[in-house]
Amino acid sequence: MDLILSMKKEYFDLIKSGKKKYEYRFKMPDLNINDKLYLYIPKSKAGIYGYIKIRDVKWMSKDEVCTFYSNQLKDKEAAYQIMEEWINHRGGCFVLTISEFKEFANYIPYKELKDNYNFNAPQNYNYVKNEIIDLLEKE
Repeated sequence: MDLILSMKKEYFDLIKSGKKKYEYRFKMPDLNINDKLYLYIPKSKAGIYGYIKIRDVKWMSKDEVCTFYSNQLKDKEAAYQIMEEWINHRGGCFVLTISEFKEFANYIPYKELKDNYNFNAPQNYNYVKNEIIDLLEKE
């Protein structure tokens, strides 16, 4: 089932540039390979800017994900510490392998979503409601 993920613009830009190949989440429902994860950016020009598809979702323990993340970057020690601090007291997180990215030619503004589709911005993720599927698929 398609989802709408809330994401900081800096991470969206890293995915767009191809530098970010994995998404890390504490909560994630079961996903299918063909599901679209629409990317909602909450600040400044809030709206849905595109989507990703994923190839794989894996739960990793805190140590596993810190090691995995540190192997993605040059400064392994700093990367390990960054991930360790982010995970904090939690036991681990989900690692989503991004297989596809699409940026919409025109983002869909929050106001349009709220006024026309009774959209509530996700804190983490929301399931895509039937009434906005057509709007998202047009992009």
